[in-house]
Amino acid sequence: MPNVLFYILFFLNCTQSDKSQDSDIKSDVDFTVEKIGDLPDEIDESSGIVVYDNLIWTFNDSGGENLIYGLSKKDGSIQKKITLKNTTNTDWEDIAQNDKYIFVGDIGNNDGSRKDLKIYLLDKHTLMILQFRKLKLK
Repeated sequence: MPNVLFYILFFLNCTQSDKSQDSDIKSDVDFTVEKIGDLPDEIDESSGIVVYDNLIWTFNDSGGENLIYGLSKKDGSIQKKITLKNTTNTDWEDIAQNDKYIFVGDIGNNDGSRKDLKIYLLDKHTLMILQFRKLKLK
């Protein structure tokens, strides 16, 4: 009997917490989206973006050149191109940042057979000199 009571109380508690969580979720949030421009033809399959140094940074997905592009926040035009020398864009999938680095993830693995997944770390302070480290993922 104590087990039955436990399960009844457990399920009642779950039901109550679901209802309280639902009431905290706002389904109608107003915000404005503004188009700033189109991606240049040179960028035909962007896989990620990050804003740094007043530019929008992106790159082409798998098989693209080993370049990252700095785009204008005003119209989307290419302002800078940086080649990541000694790298290959096998399947670059994402870009992210923290206070010190920009991370480019060569992590695409559509069929699950890649063994050479990498993350390139670009030091923000030496970005124009383009020193980077490569982290190999297992």
